[in-house]
Amino acid sequence: MPRMTGDELFYKLIEQDFSGETIFLTAFADKNLVQKVMRMGAFDIIDKPINNDILISRLHNACNKIVSARCERKFFESVTKFFDYNSKLNYDLLDYEKRAEYLEALMAMLELKSVNKKN
Repeated sequence: MPRMTGDELFYKLIEQDFSGETIFLTAFADKNLVQKVMRMGAFDIIDKPINNDILISRLHNACNKIVSARCERKFFESVTKFFDYNSKLNYDLLDYEKRAEYLEALMAMLELKSVNKKN
């Protein structure tokens, strides 16, 4: 890249709270750099020369992760509105285990509500 390296661009995206997924395409996979960007949230790294099937598969996986996260967030927001839950809880700040815990609880409540409607 002419003005900055891929990892420099990645760091700038992180600073600006980029919410997408990042896939690095590289001919020079430095092990330390790979570990660093993966720890910082890069979705994947693909070595050049690029195999089209691998690229398409990884893009598909990244898209699925984005859609899943959006659906999860939307579900969380909808259910909290449904139950008129007024809290300062910020879903984006929850770690994965807490998110899973909240979603499981919300799903259980919805299942219970569904069972109660049938009876």
